[in-house]
Amino acid sequence: KKGFLSNLFRRRPLSIRPNLVRLEDAQDEQGEVVNWRADGLKLEPDELVGLKVTNTGRVQADITVLFVDSNFGIDVLFPPPATVTDNRIPPGESLFVGPMQVQGNSVGLEHLLIIANKGEGQPIDFSWLGQPSLEQARSSSPTGAPGSLGSPLGKLFQNALYAGGTTRGLKMADTDDVVLRALSWETVSHDEAAQEGP
Repeated sequence: KKGFLSNLFRRRPLSIRPNLVRLEDAQDEQGEVVNWRADGLKLEPDELVGLKVTNTGRVQADITVLFVDSNFGIDVLFPPPATVTDNRIPPGESLFVGPMQVQGNSVGLEHLLIIANKGEGQPIDFSWLGQPSLEQARSSSPTGAPGSLGSPLGKLFQNALYAGGTTRGLKMADTDDVVLRALSWETVSHDEAAQEGP
């Protein structure tokens, strides 16, 4: 009992587990977890994949999912742009994003960036990161400065992605409110995949 309780209290309040899954068809929402290989994660053009994000923490989590292509373009996958969607996941529950079809017209690593913000008050999402400029990001941020753009992570992104903002650092206490996870892969041709084997 003592070991169980100590493990429980050591677990971070905000925690997520993302898994990339291969789908049999567009109706499949379970899929099979994509296994990592020694040379990284490989996907083939036209494959259908999905993302399952499980809240493994003790608090609610507001989830944003971004796709970053090999040219560093950023597309918002969740919550869907221009929609009102509840992106808050209670502890122990999961979110499924997909299906997504792997494109064969990109060379290099591509990424899914999963942002989890502690779910308190008005739900926060970082869909404004899909915008090409800070001005458009400010105008499209649904909660304004007190929300996603004004949060510690929002200020960090303003500095890192848009060379804006005035905050150079974050308080250590604030890092417990945000979790970032990235899943990266390389798209390979069917012939390359066949040559490399499983």
